[in-house]
Amino acid sequence: MNKVEFKDVFDIDESYILRVLAWRNQEFVRSKMVSKDIISEKDHLNYMGKLVGRDDNKIFVGFINGEAFGIVTCKVEDTNIDYGYYLVKEELLGMGFGMLMEYFSIKYVFDNFFVDKIKIKVLDDNKKVISLHKKFGFKVSGNITFDERSFVTMTLEKDIWEEKKERHKKIINKVFNVNTSL
Repeated sequence: MNKVEFKDVFDIDESYILRVLAWRNQEFVRSKMVSKDIISEKDHLNYMGKLVGRDDNKIFVGFINGEAFGIVTCKVEDTNIDYGYYLVKEELLGMGFGMLMEYFSIKYVFDNFFVDKIKIKVLDDNKKVISLHKKFGFKVSGNITFDERSFVTMTLEKDIWEEKKERHKKIINKVFNVNTSL
């Protein structure tokens, strides 16, 4: 049986702080980000320093059998909660890890914050992620433009999540041969 874990980046080896930067700056990751710019080490370390000890802005590293596969971010601003995720290796695309990170992200938000819904934005050309969000119960709620880029806004109600989460958990357990307690 495989072991899947999501660990706070500040609770694991310090080298992961710079690995997150290297993974985030890969072209296949940057192309799907709000900012496509390469982030400097100085800017990254400054940003990470502001996150130490905070509960409202988290970065998790996803591991399967001890090997990193993805990054999940979760940020709270007032009543808005935003999360995102990306793989650490391009060859992992299409292997189901997005589903695993989606499940963890939604569960983390609803388990740790007193909210009835999650509102997110996705680049409108990121059709695979939009489709994945819909499978988890998100509904398209609008469109916005930010920094000359178009986004789809999506909303997931907590009661819809409660109806779907066990089904998704079973799929993840089967696909990854895990007995997840995520």
